[in-house]
Amino acid sequence: MSDISKPITQTDPRKVCSKAFFERIAARLVKEHPTFDVELAERITEQGFAYLYTAARTEVLLSPSPLVDLAWHAMILHTREYADWCDTYAGHFVHHVPEDRAVDRAEAAEVRNRTVQAIMGQGFAVDDALWPALSAECNQCHAGCHDSPK
Repeated sequence: MSDISKPITQTDPRKVCSKAFFERIAARLVKEHPTFDVELAERITEQGFAYLYTAARTEVLLSPSPLVDLAWHAMILHTREYADWCDTYAGHFVHHVPEDRAVDRAEAAEVRNRTVQAIMGQGFAVDDALWPALSAECNQCHAGCHDSPK
């Protein structure tokens, strides 16, 4: 019996990276964040690859959530694998661009919503717990960084 809640065309984020690269990123997250269990680290890694794959395919500014940004940071540490991933899946190097200016709540919410919609538009499921709504204390666009659309 099939699960009708899942679209047939849903994209598996583990299919847009090598198994070894995925496992290295998840393992690094567990190592660097002792409160993360393997399951959470794998969820963050899945969303990280879904985000990066999506961001590489649009000219629109997207930004990861703070948790998803941790996966991107871990990817970047593995410079050769990250560069190879960019060549294979993006066709160009995807730069990580910190946002130094303060971003108001409305703008941050709009970027978050645009990012989540773009990820879903690529066929990926969005893990809502890893893309929380913005809190009253939010003063930057998610983690304060975004992709370079060029």
